[in-house]
Amino acid sequence: MSLNTLDHPGAPARRHDRCLLTARERISLLLDPGSFTEFDRGDGVLTGRGEVEGRPVHLWAHDLRFAGGALGEASAAGIQRLLDTALAEGTPVVALDDCAGVREDVAAPDGYGGTLRRAAALAGTVPQITVLLGPCPGGTSYGAALADFVFAVRGAAAPATAQFVHDDEPTCLEDVRRLLTLLPPNRNEPPRTEPSEDPPERLVRHRSALDVGDLIAEVVDDGDCVTVGTGPGTRCALARIGGHAVGLVAACDRAAGAGDAARFVGFCDTFGIPLVTVADVPPVRPHPALLAAYCAATTPRISLLLRPAEAGTGLTLDSRPLGADVCLAWRHDGPRPAADEVIQPAQTRRVLVRWLAVLRARAVPR
Repeated sequence: MSLNTLDHPGAPARRHDRCLLTARERISLLLDPGSFTEFDRGDGVLTGRGEVEGRPVHLWAHDLRFAGGALGEASAAGIQRLLDTALAEGTPVVALDDCAGVREDVAAPDGYGGTLRRAAALAGTVPQITVLLGPCPGGTSYGAALADFVFAVRGAAAPATAQFVHDDEPTCLEDVRRLLTLLPPNRNEPPRTEPSEDPPERLVRHRSALDVGDLIAEVVDDGDCVTVGTGPGTRCALARIGGHAVGLVAACDRAAGAGDAARFVGFCDTFGIPLVTVADVPPVRPHPALLAAYCAATTPRISLLLRPAEAGTGLTLDSRPLGADVCLAWRHDGPRPAADEVIQPAQTRRVLVRWLAVLRARAVPR
């Protein structure tokens, strides 16, 4: 049955009364106007291809007007075809999940299991984003576990792994768009370069080593970044410096959140996004997962030390011994820190722009 036959005149109004959007409204907020090409009108799921800032993306959206958006045999087959196409074309995948679970007709191994198997095959090849917009019981939640990034709206079935939680759907979907503009389409292509009017030589106003979050906003283009994860002691973000996408890891007081930071480092390494690690921490015990992630990373890496290193800190937050390409340090009174360049805090953005350009020139094409 075509979903067009399910467009009851009162259905959108009832959803709007509950501050919920329809599947097509969600798609229209996520994608560039007029760019959506529908693949399948399955029984409860819309699948298709569109663009975000002119870059292609594949997506599916559950439609609650049919069986509460629960996954059926036809819709599972449609999602599987979409995932196969995304793998062949090398484009990001976005899942807009809001459903009542899985219907009995997908209990066969090639039903929902086939969808999960394809999602697992995409891991590390193209970015995958899951957006939780309502209840997602049972197997639907497994897809979120395989995603690189998980968004959720408050009141939805938000797992502890969700890096982004929003109060409303339009704000959530706008943030998904922002994230997609910073990501490469696949592991073999770089993120798009966006020329910035923010001068590379702009001086950094931040002078103290108390809030690395403020420092991140000072050094990135136009102060604009997408915070991917934050905890009591660690912040991870994606942004642009000098028009080029970078991943930033900042730690300010302890190793809390180091596990999430390790996953972020691994993602940036897989997709060739340069890393800038900002360290301003007292002595801590090195976190094994974060150490392993840095040791394995081959993407360009810059380490910035905001105050003199203390025992264990350098190993925990990237350093020359772990394979960092460039080590920078803020100038302080006292002994000169071990670094490739000791800089004035006000020159931090200018120096990062210069070194990132040097490392891009050295990089071997992926």
